[in-house]
Formats: sequence, C-alpha cells, structure tokens
Amino acid sequence: MGEPDEVHRRLEEVAMDAYRRGVDYLHVGGTFAELCAVMEQPLREAGAWNMGPVVQTVSPVIYNGATHVGLDLQPGLAGVPLPHTTPRDGDFVIEPGIAFAFEPNACLDRSRVSIGGTVIVTDHGVEELNSLCLRVNVV
Repeated sequence: MGEPDEVHRRLEEVAMDAYRRGVDYLHVGGTFAELCAVMEQPLREAGAWNMGPVVQTVSPVIYNGATHVGLDLQPGLAGVPLPHTTPRDGDFVIEPGIAFAFEPNACLDRSRVSIGGTVIVTDHGVEELNSLCLRVNVV
C-alpha cells in the first residue's frame, strides 16, 4: 500500500498522543470516566473523531468508552449513514489488576488510523503488554 499520506501520518500522531496520555493517566484510584476524557482530548484538539471506543476494559469488568466523539465536526461526512453514537458505558474506580484495551483511533472525514495495546494497572504502576501496534507499521 506504500507510505501513509500526510493525513494518515497526522492521524497516527493523534492516536499515539491519545495512547500515551492514557498510559500517563492510568493509576489506582482514578476513574474510567477520567481515563476516557484524557484519551479523547487529543481527538478534540485535532478536530478528529473516533469510530470505536478509544479504550475499553478487558477484565474483570467490561466497560467501553464512547464512540463518534467529535463526529459533529466532520463536514465531509454530511449525509453519510453511520451507526448511532454509543455513550461511555458508565464509570468505576480503577483498581489493581484491571486490564484495558487501549485502542485509540483517530478519523478525519473518511480517513482513519487505529493503534493500541493491552495495558494493566498494578499496585506499582502500569504495565504495557505490547508495543508493535502502537504506531503505523510500513513493511
């Protein structure tokens, strides 16, 4: 497919920023709502939107972040039928041992980049379980 164009590289930066901010925020005693807000902020700052949640839990609780944050700022999608917006599932206080799927995705009109990885919060901080899919890889 070749090198990503300028739009996709910019979306990669936005998604990577959302991921990094999430890792920097994640801590015991924080809340899922705050984590979602922190990870959604780079999308808002860039005028982007997200198709799927930027974060969801894996275990032992199941919560999803909101979809379509910033969709109202996408004039190129006027008239395009899209699924309805799904709000954040709720809130909980983050405890040790909860695993998260960090999957920040950034869209501008019909262009999209999605990165991410599994992150676990521990008594001693955050453990990131993978690094390969934290950026766009060109082979």
